[in-house]
Amino acid sequence: MKEPYDLATIRTLTIGEGRDNSKLFKLRYENGERGWAYRLPNEDNALLQRAVITNLPAADRLCFLDVVEIDRDKHGEIAGKVLWRGFACKTEVTYQGDDAGAQAAYDAIGAACRAEGMETEGMVEGLAMVTHHEGSDVRAILEAAKVSFDEITPLEVIAPDWAASNSPRVQRSGTGGRAGRRGGGVG
Repeated sequence: MKEPYDLATIRTLTIGEGRDNSKLFKLRYENGERGWAYRLPNEDNALLQRAVITNLPAADRLCFLDVVEIDRDKHGEIAGKVLWRGFACKTEVTYQGDDAGAQAAYDAIGAACRAEGMETEGMVEGLAMVTHHEGSDVRAILEAAKVSFDEITPLEVIAPDWAASNSPRVQRSGTGGRAGRRGGGVG
């Protein structure tokens, strides 16, 4: 896949029904965190390997559907420089419920967010991670859809190296780290 990238193509290629599952692999996002990525075809340069992040990482500098260079170190492949960003922001949404109620709450959060072009992931019961564009108001979207939730916490995403300071699609960051991430997005 050649640049320029676009969100519709990246979605279809990596998370759509027709994706090539043989291109999915575990990629180290940063030390201590691994997740799924989709290896992109290498059409431009035999030395440049690229992948699309297909999970919502906890890593401050990565977001769902980012296109990254694949770097190698003594521990194997790791996400390198962000080449293109599909979403600029991440927001945590907490919710409650017993087993069936928690699943229903997560499904409702996901449906409301997907209807607005966002993506959700729920690896931990009671916590939905939402990835979205800057300016999206997750709270207002969930309230308008009458979705029950406990708390919404915007997380800060570190802008990639290529992002201009005035880029409308990328949110600027502070220090990073879990505590440093809170409060940076639009919720």
